Amino acid sequence: MAQLKYRECFDSPRSVNNVDGLQKLVSHPSVLSTIQTPYGNDSELHKLFNVDTGKIWISGSDSKIYQISQTGTVLKIMNMDKNIFALSSKRDNELILLKGWNNSKIYKYDGNTVQTFIDLYKWYPQGLCHAANFDLCVSMRSVDKPESRVVRYSGTKETMIIQNDSEGKPLFSVGVECECQLTTNGNGDICVADKAGQAVVVVDGAGKLRFKYKGNFNVTFMLNIFSPSDIVTDINNLILISYGCTTIDVIDSDGNFLRYLYYSCSGGMSIDIDNNLVVGDSKDGKIKIIKYLQ
Repeated sequence: MAQLKYRECFDSPRSVNNVDGLQKLVSHPSVLSTIQTPYGNDSELHKLFNVDTGKIWISGSDSKIYQISQTGTVLKIMNMDKNIFALSSKRDNELILLKGWNNSKIYKYDGNTVQTFIDLYKWYPQGLCHAANFDLCVSMRSVDKPESRVVRYSGTKETMIIQNDSEGKPLFSVGVECECQLTTNGNGDICVADKAGQAVVVVDGAGKLRFKYKGNFNVTFMLNIFSPSDIVTDINNLILISYGCTTIDVIDSDGNFLRYLYYSCSGGMSIDIDNNLVVGDSKDGKIKIIKYLQ
């Protein structure tokens, strides 16, 4: 596969293909609202996830999970024994989560209790997400071998393993203790933010490599390194990648750089029901709702 060339970085976004139903990138994104979460001062916000009802799940350094409204009202609190580093939900009162490193279990909150959903045994999960059809995709690394992979589940049944390219070479960095967040796109692709591998790896629905994105040259040069920590996709099938705590690259579904956004995203990133970007600041615990499409 031909290597993608780095694109120049512009203040104004490159246009998305003119297709009916697509929303255009605005030239100047704006903050619609700011939400103060329970985090800040002595605790840090780490992750957030929006559900279709407009509610937001958040977790941080206090080993708790909160469900809050878009005004910041705390709706639920769950006390956990370890820090939570991945959240995903497809139903209002259900949450799939990962807690603590070197833990082989995937957990499920059913509205009342948190229980083991899947035990991977010889694998440690590093990230998870739901596909549009409710399938669960999980990135993981081997406990005792230098191997990493993404596995797709229907319920608790393993339906697909994605690990190597067509030449048998590993798709993802191996043998490291580092989160590896992922998301699915509207075109069926699985997009993996391989932080240790310093790349976003995108495979199609059959698990075949489509491309690897290693950052935009000018932005990466300023930050010295492209180390993606979070990733989301939107209504246009655009891929938004956070790294360096304050930088978000926006690329199209073929890996072409479109623009960058500068907002603190150290406390997680998500897309809400109104197609706005939602980012959190780990230090002050504030969440910003950002309009970047029109």
